Amino acid sequence: MTASMVRTVIYTLSTLLILNGLFLMSGDGSDYETFRPEIFSATRIRIAPALCFFGYLLVILGIMYRGKDK
Repeated sequence: MTASMVRTVIYTLSTLLILNGLFLMSGDGSDYETFRPEIFSATRIRIAPALCFFGYLLVILGIMYRGKDK
């Protein structure tokens, strides 16, 4: 695989991770009339931000990836 192909795969994976994290964080919030305790679920507070964080780390890795020297 060439370096540009590896970078493309890394960027694609990182984009999917970030989009999945943002999707898991989305949802209804609370307002003054109703309180929804699901906004404090483990998925929204721990898992989704971790997915976004690892996605951004992969973006940095994709930027810094050099490929194999021959």
